[in-house]
Amino acid sequence: MKSSDTRGTDSDSSEAESVELAEHLTGQYLLDVTDSPATIRVSELFGRDLADALVTWHRQQIGHGRYPLDRNGQETPNPCVADLLAVPVEPIAEFLADRGIGMPTLAHLRKWIEKDLEDGGEGIDPELELWRAREVADPDLAADPENPTEPRICGVPLSTYDKLQADEQRKVRDGLVIAPPQAPTFTARWLARHVFTARHRVPGQRRRAWMRTLVRIDQTWYQYAVPGAGGPARWIARTDPEWIRGRLRQALSGMFYVKTRQLQSGNAYSLKSWNPDDKGLTQVANALADLLSAGTGTQARELPNAYGEYLQVYRGGARVLCRNGVLDLDTGALTRNCPLWFSLSMVNANYDHTADPHGECEWLRMLRDQWADDPGAITCLQQWFGYVLTGRTDLQKWMLVIGPSGSGKSIIADVLGTLLGVVSATKLDTLNSQFGLQALYETGATLAVMSDIRFGARDSNTAVGNLLAITGEDEVTVERKYKTAVSARLSVRFHGSANEMPRWSDNSSALQRRALILETSRGFRYTDDDDPGLKRRILAAELGQVLRWAVEGLALLNASGGRFARSSHADELDAELSELSSPVRTFVNECCEIGTAEDFVDLKPLYTVWQGWAETNNTGKGMSLNKFRAALKALYLDPVKPGQKKLPDGKPGKWAVVWGIQRAQTTVISKGLNGVMVHSVVSTDPLGDPWTN
Repeated sequence: MKSSDTRGTDSDSSEAESVELAEHLTGQYLLDVTDSPATIRVSELFGRDLADALVTWHRQQIGHGRYPLDRNGQETPNPCVADLLAVPVEPIAEFLADRGIGMPTLAHLRKWIEKDLEDGGEGIDPELELWRAREVADPDLAADPENPTEPRICGVPLSTYDKLQADEQRKVRDGLVIAPPQAPTFTARWLARHVFTARHRVPGQRRRAWMRTLVRIDQTWYQYAVPGAGGPARWIARTDPEWIRGRLRQALSGMFYVKTRQLQSGNAYSLKSWNPDDKGLTQVANALADLLSAGTGTQARELPNAYGEYLQVYRGGARVLCRNGVLDLDTGALTRNCPLWFSLSMVNANYDHTADPHGECEWLRMLRDQWADDPGAITCLQQWFGYVLTGRTDLQKWMLVIGPSGSGKSIIADVLGTLLGVVSATKLDTLNSQFGLQALYETGATLAVMSDIRFGARDSNTAVGNLLAITGEDEVTVERKYKTAVSARLSVRFHGSANEMPRWSDNSSALQRRALILETSRGFRYTDDDDPGLKRRILAAELGQVLRWAVEGLALLNASGGRFARSSHADELDAELSELSSPVRTFVNECCEIGTAEDFVDLKPLYTVWQGWAETNNTGKGMSLNKFRAALKALYLDPVKPGQKKLPDGKPGKWAVVWGIQRAQTTVISKGLNGVMVHSVVSTDPLGDPWTN
């Protein structure tokens, strides 16, 4: 923006008395009207004395005792002029006049602000910044109604400030005086503005914005900070209920508030230590939770700035946070990370779009050694890695890797888990527990790794129900210990490993149909090809290569219309899992003669045959007649369908039958007299041997 666009002119002077003049300007405005470089400091432009006065004013009126922040977010007594959010016009009037710059009107300043925003600047409104600073002031220290414009020093009215002791005045100037414990909302405002907000450059733009570094989502605190293990700053779940109390105690210890005593001669003022107790901290925490609420759900998304404005920095397709920025998975473009991007997971690698996704590395060599004659398995795994990166759940898939110990299952799971950063190691008994989904929700985990899956009759129902609901993108109720339950769709994908094909109860076969099954049949442990250090080397040196490979896998998945590649053994693996997960389906396939839609058998004799088959095969035992009927219905196996038929001979009532089955038969082996094994045929035929418990 040129200075000619913003200077006052002689033609304006005749109207000056009839037009409201601006009382405050911004540092960026002064740079423009003086044609000064963006890096010039306050002392260079105004001279030391005037610069000190302006910085002190800024510190007392805007910063609540803090010096202006530089481009790195650090306080400085000699900031760049552009870092001044507001500058009073009166002390710089002579400075402007000496340079032939007319006093700007309020209307002129507003036009400049609009133009600055259009040009990609911050468009700072000094009056708005002053109003925001006053929002944290003690409401009980109201200005004299006869003098509503009474100046304040770090939020304390000047008339109150003048009645304090010298050491107390110093505390005010240092920004150590805030609203009292009796005003938790105003204390929370001060915390939100001066403790939990930072000014960062907006990615891809020359302007900066105030951004929250603490938010509240569904009764959980999330902080933008550097993780304890190091690395780039990102959002971290603070699930410890004592965390916020400790953080507030730290911020409020050493702070003071103004105590008012009413005397006959007038009010007397003194400072009292804030001295936060548990009750006061709880009230402040509750007020802060309202101020910093960021909606619901822990999915990755863009947050508004500190004043609720969405800057549309991360527009477009699926994105994932990497060590070197926020990656657009569709284009491979990186955008600098900042608190506006809420993501609880981070890929622990730098992304390089120019890297060869199929370049030689130990990771790919391990996969090729395992699936030398099955490239479809490698492509399927590559697509799965890319799909997990996106955070998507729309394809409703989960991964199951079957194979012996030492075949690379754990390496695959650990590489994927390390790549994603935030992973929940989930066990079946955890999914069965009342609070089994809490960690998945609050940590924002996008991947749940289930190692050594072992389903049993007792533990399969709840776990299968949760897996079906989450993979099916259904809303689930998340019970949370000491917190209110929430209903949400969890953006988590499940990656399971097992030494053998698991067995669970899912007669609809819905979970089996959603499974991507790979078999690592080649075991390396205790062979010449055993390499105990392989996983460590991959995790230490090849995560970037794996990331590039996974992004390529996503491109392959998108190009195929969302259809995953299939292993050469996929059909037989699917069939095996289907049989094990649905014993009723296996029973129908093995023991029933399928007929036409008009054929039927009596439900009770069919259930008797089922009982014999279940006892002999040690699966599905104890299933009631009603559950057996429901399981048959869940098969959706045309023409098999439970139903009713009128009783013969005009008898009243209904006859429970199963349509589509002509007859059923099984052989039951049981112990007879003297322990002799007896083979009995049980069938739905009228003359079939009866089966009794």
